[in-house]
Amino acid sequence: DLVAEFVYVNPSAVAAQGRGFLVRNVPVTATIRISHVRQVRGYGIRLENSSNSSIDSVSISAVTAVAGVTDSAGVHVTGGSGNRVANTTISGGVNTDGLRLSSTSNARIRRDSVNGGRYGLYAENSTWLDTSLAVRGATAGVFLGASNTVTSDSARIGQTSDAGVILSGANNGVTLRTIRVDTVATGSTDSAAIDARSAATGSRLT
Repeated sequence: DLVAEFVYVNPSAVAAQGRGFLVRNVPVTATIRISHVRQVRGYGIRLENSSNSSIDSVSISAVTAVAGVTDSAGVHVTGGSGNRVANTTISGGVNTDGLRLSSTSNARIRRDSVNGGRYGLYAENSTWLDTSLAVRGATAGVFLGASNTVTSDSARIGQTSDAGVILSGANNGVTLRTIRVDTVATGSTDSAAIDARSAATGSRLT
């Protein structure tokens, strides 16, 4: 297995430079824990086509988007299955998502916190369970593109400028349990706790 722990990326940088962790196409389980990533571009941690890997107790701050790249995020899980992100804090993203899931299955999001940035959690073509996700100060707490199967339990979303949960794509199956949304919009007249947009055909919310 691949294990990285007590790793510090750019601990004293004053401007964004380089990338964070990239785990791509590894044939073993990867674990990243008790580490810190700050002032990087594009991503803090990216798991690409990895399965049953774990990110635990990691602090990620001040990730800056790369010009022309739309999937910049604190943590980006793309492809693979059974990956877990837990007890991780993401803050101060500049035009980036906190957590991003793309074409991955059976992901587990547990007790993670996102402060600021674009979307707390952005997902497309993925299945996942999140427990006790906390999002504050982002554009929206959760943004769903197309074809997600989601169970969200005990999420807390506050002070978003657009919405708590946005359904923007088709064929989403969303189960929300004990979710709290406290939306404080700034300059928006149509903010909502749950925003189902015109493209959200075939979606169901329970």
